[in-house]
Order: sequence, then C-alpha cells, then structure tokens
Amino acid sequence: MVRRAAQKLVNAPAIVWFRQDLRIADNPALAAACASGAPIVPVYVLDDETPGAWRLGGAARWWLHHTLKALADAFFHRGVPLVLRRGRAETVIPALLDETGAGAVYWNRCYEPTAIAHDTRLKAQLIGAGVTVESFNSALLLEPWMLKTGAGGPFKVYSPFWRALCASGAIAPPSPAPPHITPARPCASDILD
Repeated sequence: MVRRAAQKLVNAPAIVWFRQDLRIADNPALAAACASGAPIVPVYVLDDETPGAWRLGGAARWWLHHTLKALADAFFHRGVPLVLRRGRAETVIPALLDETGAGAVYWNRCYEPTAIAHDTRLKAQLIGAGVTVESFNSALLLEPWMLKTGAGGPFKVYSPFWRALCASGAIAPPSPAPPHITPARPCASDILD
C-alpha cells in the first residue's frame, strides 16, 4: 500500500488512469494533470475481475484493442509511453504509485453503480495514504445531479430538459489535446497484443 510523507513530493509524477475515455483531446483528467506541471504516467488497467455485469465481450475487446493502439500512438508521438496493466484497479493503481513515486492520480468518472462504488473506495484508500486524487466528468454534458426541474427533481421529459440545459450555458465546446505532455520516467508495461 502506498504511504506518502506529509510534505508534497517535488516533481513527483501524476498518474492519469484511462478507462472509457480513451482520447487525449477533450479529456479533463489529462488536461488537469498536465496543468499541474507534473510528469505524466498515462495508464490503462484491463480489469476483468471488478466489472461484474459490465464485463467486456468479444466485440468490445476488439474495439478496445484498436482504440488503445490509437491512444498509445497519440502518446508515442508526444514522447510519452502508455502503460498497460492487467488486474484489479484497486491493487494495480497503488502498486503503480509505489513503482513510479507518483503523488497524484487523475481519472474521469464512470457512472455505472459498480463503478461509482469502486471509485469511491479507491479514492478514499488513496486519499488516506496521502495521495492527491481528482476525478472529472468527461462523458456527460452535465453531472446527473446538476440540472433539476423547478420542483427540484430530475427531468422526465426531454424537451424541458433540453431547454433548461441550453439556458444553463453549461454546454462547453470540446477542448483540444494538451499542447505539451511531460513524460515521467518509463516503467514496465504489458504488451497490447
């Protein structure tokens, strides 16, 4: 388990954990990690144990392979290796923190019930160990709890929802890829094939 000193680690890398958001443009977790000035360790964890009912099938694995290849190429062209690992994220991420000396982990949220519970546990574990943890919305126009009806409940009809969304001014244009990504010291990675 990761244990951090009370002081912040100077020039410690930051891990950016990729999950469903396999892109470098319009990726708030990657943008925040780059803005921190820390060297970046981008990682994808193939977790076949945790997802339960959301386990990947054959077609999804084919898509995942090719999307990870494109993501790895995008990082390669910026001089940053994509780290691939296999196992339970709640053990792989802390082990990678120890291996890299990273002081922060960034990720984009997933909204499936099991993912929310998993993320909550992992975030508490890492914060308890003194690691900076930040998670972001990257898949939705707004977080589900942000836009409410006049009565304070969720919208049940699309047209009033859309009007309220447009009136909120919350629709932001996609953001570009970070202009510069500082690579961390290379670490071991599984092979995509």
